[in-house]
Amino acid sequence: MKIGYKTNNFFCCILLKIAVEYGYADGVGIVFAYSGIDITFSIWRYIFSWIVALFIFWFSIYQIKENYLWIINMIFMIFSYIPTMSLWGITAAGPDYILAALIFLLCMVMGCRMFQIAVHSSMSGLEYEKAASYNYLYRHKNIIKAFVIVAFIFSFIFNQIYADGRLWLSFEDSLSARLALREVVIPTLPRYMYMILGGCILPVLFSICLYMGKKAGILVCLASSFMLYTVNGMKTWLLLYLVILGLFVLYHITDRFVVVFRYILLGFSFLWGVGIIIYKITGAHLILAYLHRTQTLPAELHLYYFDFFKTHQFLYLRDSVGRHILQSPYKQPVSRLIGKIYYSSPTMNCTNGMLSDFYANFGYVGFIIYPILIFGCFHILFKMSKKIGEFIIVSMAFTLAVVLFDNTFFTWMITGGYFFAVILLRTINKIR
Repeated sequence: MKIGYKTNNFFCCILLKIAVEYGYADGVGIVFAYSGIDITFSIWRYIFSWIVALFIFWFSIYQIKENYLWIINMIFMIFSYIPTMSLWGITAAGPDYILAALIFLLCMVMGCRMFQIAVHSSMSGLEYEKAASYNYLYRHKNIIKAFVIVAFIFSFIFNQIYADGRLWLSFEDSLSARLALREVVIPTLPRYMYMILGGCILPVLFSICLYMGKKAGILVCLASSFMLYTVNGMKTWLLLYLVILGLFVLYHITDRFVVVFRYILLGFSFLWGVGIIIYKITGAHLILAYLHRTQTLPAELHLYYFDFFKTHQFLYLRDSVGRHILQSPYKQPVSRLIGKIYYSSPTMNCTNGMLSDFYANFGYVGFIIYPILIFGCFHILFKMSKKIGEFIIVSMAFTLAVVLFDNTFFTWMITGGYFFAVILLRTINKIR
């Protein structure tokens, strides 16, 4: 009997959860034990994590309609839901955190489904024709070309001013570059422009040029991004281009994003397996370090943020957009306090989004408010981008979602690139 693609995706989610659990317990937890990781196995907690996980998998795959919001929910599944459920099953997570994580997961998947129902009449789904989207973008090629040139000019200026014009920075020196940048006073506007340019604009322009087959545009976007990398050593920004390229290849092979995400689930499961094998044989942990950074570290920070705010005041946005109006109850940013308390590092800046952001600002009430805000923002974005092709829409959403995992919600909207993505789409839609 032939197994349907939904059932395949369901079992791929199970496989990734197993891979994350084993990779974290027998690899990441050993390599990064100095950071306070406490692998404490409890059979009842582990069974409970699996019961919740199976429900989340079933609801996300079988009950949520397969449109753009389904894709966002699957991105959250890979980078947030599965790592969160995996860590609470194998680490020393208290019952309060387990309850918080459970409520968070349920509110997210239910929020996605309820929002789909509420806006059903205006949701387009994945149906825009490739030829039509290519022609639409081709008519706007001069606008896109102008954006690419302007992005390159600003990247060059940032490289000259804040990196002394250097054009190479090894991966081993990236941390020292980030620490050195903290000593430099960058005015607010250039700092915002820099973050938006590297975290959103260039990856989106790269996606458009890749989709249209514009080789010159692809090379200019890559060169611009590398110049920005030499300023702050953000390897995550460079990894985004590999992810977008992988999405592009998989999309052209399968032609359906519901199938693409199956390969992404399998790919991450495979990487966890390879990372463990290489670590056991050679002691090298580069693959595990990248997987930890992209998947399990944000989930780990959820636990630390929750533990901190169980006994401290909630922020009520006083550590982000509200800091210009209200005074924070803490003398330094909470992200630095988390690094100092839980990682014994006064220089570590543990910014984090999703569950951490929701709870740190409004407690359990945040779990109800934020899913509506998140899926509402992505719905607006998708509604504005119907004509530019599903690959570009998904790669744009993927880029913005990755930024969201490491930033507070309102910071993500302002400096994380969301507002500028909306402006970019509106410009392409309105200018003829």
